[in-house]
Amino acid sequence: MTKPTTDPPSQAYLAKKREAMAAASSSPSGATSLPLDGTAGGPRDLDAWALACDAAATAAESWPTALTSATGAAVQTGFVEGPYATGIRSVLWIQDFEASKLDRVVALLGPPFESVIRNAPLWDGTFQSADVVGAPAADVKTVSWRFSACPLWPRDLLYLFHVQEIGGKTAYVYPSVSRREGYGKPTSCCRVRAKNMFPSIDRIERLADGRIRLVHMITTRLGGLICDCCYNSCFESTVLQTYASEADKWRSVIDGDAPLY
Repeated sequence: MTKPTTDPPSQAYLAKKREAMAAASSSPSGATSLPLDGTAGGPRDLDAWALACDAAATAAESWPTALTSATGAAVQTGFVEGPYATGIRSVLWIQDFEASKLDRVVALLGPPFESVIRNAPLWDGTFQSADVVGAPAADVKTVSWRFSACPLWPRDLLYLFHVQEIGGKTAYVYPSVSRREGYGKPTSCCRVRAKNMFPSIDRIERLADGRIRLVHMITTRLGGLICDCCYNSCFESTVLQTYASEADKWRSVIDGDAPLY
C-alpha cells in the first residue's frame, strides 16, 4: 500500500473543500430526485434511498453487539427486514466522538470526494485506488472504488456518493449503479464487480451530551463466485473482524493529530 503524504493541505485545497461542504449542506432535500437503476435494491430514487437507509440504520442500532473492538466500538450484524430486504448480511459499527472532532470525521467522509480518496489509506486496509468518474447531478458523484479481497480476486465498485440532511442528521449514502450511460463508467478492468446494496450509509448525529455519533453501515454483495448465501454464512467472522479493525483505525485517526485532507 502506498503511504499517504503527511504534508498539510494547501490553502487552495481547503478553500475548495469548504465550498463543497457548503454546497452539500445547502442543497435542499428533494432537489436531487435522481432515478436509480435498481442495482443496489431499495427505493428507485436517490432521495428516497437515503431516507430508507436512515430508517434501516436506526432500526439496526438495536441489534445485539456481535463484537466489541479494541477501542470500544460496537460491531453489529443482521438482516434488514421489510419491503427492501435483500437477504444479504449488513454489518455496522457505532462510535461516539467529541464534538471538536467533527471536522476530522468530515475529512474522512467528504465532501469533496477527493478528500475521501486521499484519506482512505489511513483507515481502510483493503483500499487500492478510486476515481470520480461521473457527476449525474449537481450534488452527486459517481465513484469507481477498487479494493483487495485477498485471497479472492480483487474487486471494484461503481456507486453514487451523495450527502443528505435528514432530520438534523447528516447521511452519506453509496448505492451501486450499473454501467449504463448517465452514471459514468469505472476506470478499472480485470476485477470482479462487487456492489453496495441497500442499506449502505454513514450517518453523523449530534447527541444530547454534545458528542457526535457515527454509524457506519454497509451491505456488500461480493460478486463473482461468492453467492449471497456463502457470504452470509462463511464470511461472517472475517467481516466482523475487518469492521472491528476498521473502527479502531477510525478512532486512531479521529483522535490523532495527523494532517487530513
